[in-house]
Amino acid sequence: MRRLIAALVWVGVIGLIACQTMKAAGPSYTIRVRHISDFQAYEDHTVRVGEEFFIADTEYAAKVEEYNPDFAIHVKTKKVVRRSEKPLNPALRLAVSYQGHLLYDTWILYQSMIPHTIHEPGYYFQFISYEGEGPSSSRRGSN
Repeated sequence: MRRLIAALVWVGVIGLIACQTMKAAGPSYTIRVRHISDFQAYEDHTVRVGEEFFIADTEYAAKVEEYNPDFAIHVKTKKVVRRSEKPLNPALRLAVSYQGHLLYDTWILYQSMIPHTIHEPGYYFQFISYEGEGPSSSRRGSN
């Protein structure tokens, strides 16, 4: 009986260690997904750069491709630039796909209630919070 208990304890300890080492490192971002036909309904996904999430009951997915702590668009070149490493105007670049095929990519700004673009089939994304970002480990709350 003691051996069984000891074995179960070791399995538990090893499992706990394995779970801790499998956690992704780095900051996490919470993205809210809405559809233009029902603004009240939404789903939130907390992910890291490089992680993909699926929109519930669909074959649509989005992947966080990039984080820009101080997003701006260069006036002359119309290209996205990073003004600084401080989180002054945080933004995420998402790649949205359907059945594994890229549809478009888009930038979403932190706590912007108005979406910049809405593509077919009508889903849009809001960047509502982040945790553990940057050298100062700043933390922002959600709406």
